[in-house]
Amino acid sequence: MVKDHPLGTPYIKLFTEHSPSNKNLWLNQNVAGSYAPSSLRPEQPFRQVVNIEGRKYSLPYDHAKRAFQHLLFSMPVSAISLAIVLYRDFGIAEDARSSQDLVDIFAFEFGYTDQPGGELNEDFHMLYSLEPKISKGEELFDNL
Repeated sequence: MVKDHPLGTPYIKLFTEHSPSNKNLWLNQNVAGSYAPSSLRPEQPFRQVVNIEGRKYSLPYDHAKRAFQHLLFSMPVSAISLAIVLYRDFGIAEDARSSQDLVDIFAFEFGYTDQPGGELNEDFHMLYSLEPKISKGEELFDNL
């Protein structure tokens, strides 16, 4: 929840396909309800990627390709930016000293490789970019 948020929309949308503005950065109070089977319509991008039968959600074999097309609009997400967002509330181990170390942990924990620092699979290369969204020459953990 973000301090001083607009009334009824306390959560910020971290990634969006549109240019950020006050109209598209905020999510309503019931974020989980947005993904309830009764709230999802067949033409929505999420439904193009996820199979829903009753209350059971599953991923088809080609879910990465579908996610790239329907959720990412054929533009890879920065793995560095995503890993920073996902692990922002966790402590960083002393031996994880770079943004690449964080990406290695993310890739392993989400099944894109068999071991931290291991070879990344096809789905990772399709969905993510290793280009940082931080300034050139600026490393995530410079001040440690």
